Amino acid sequence: MLKRISMLLIPLCAACYAYQPIRAADATQGMGVRADISNEASARIAPLLGLSDVHSLTGTVIDNTNGTMVIEVPTVVQAGENNAVQSLFQRVTVQPGDVLALRSRRLERTRTAVLVGAAAIMVGSYAVSALKGEPGLTTPSRNTTGTETRIPIFRFMF
Repeated sequence: MLKRISMLLIPLCAACYAYQPIRAADATQGMGVRADISNEASARIAPLLGLSDVHSLTGTVIDNTNGTMVIEVPTVVQAGENNAVQSLFQRVTVQPGDVLALRSRRLERTRTAVLVGAAAIMVGSYAVSALKGEPGLTTPSRNTTGTETRIPIFRFMF
């Protein structure tokens, strides 16, 4: 049951961030952005990233002078014959006329607080149920004698 609940919480981790529209002049160095680019810019940038079609760039602003923006975009390439995947960062120059929309990545404090609170409640309820000593998959039955109280944190099954 706990695994199912934790799998449902994974999409909420992405919900901790939101993208707010900003002007290109307001983008500062180190800011996380998502830039929607024109078809011409997409045709120019796609081969640099090893993709066939790119209409949105998500990355970090490296430089923003006179409207020309340098964005560091994460890419993934296959390295070697053993199908190993390597993460790289490609710096892409975007001209002012190429940017159709620009959004800044901002932390959503309310969503993050709800997610952290839900995780704390789950961990707390698991610890309380383990301390009660109710019979289950990982706790012994109530007929055992002893004064030890154990909280099973890790369970290995083979």
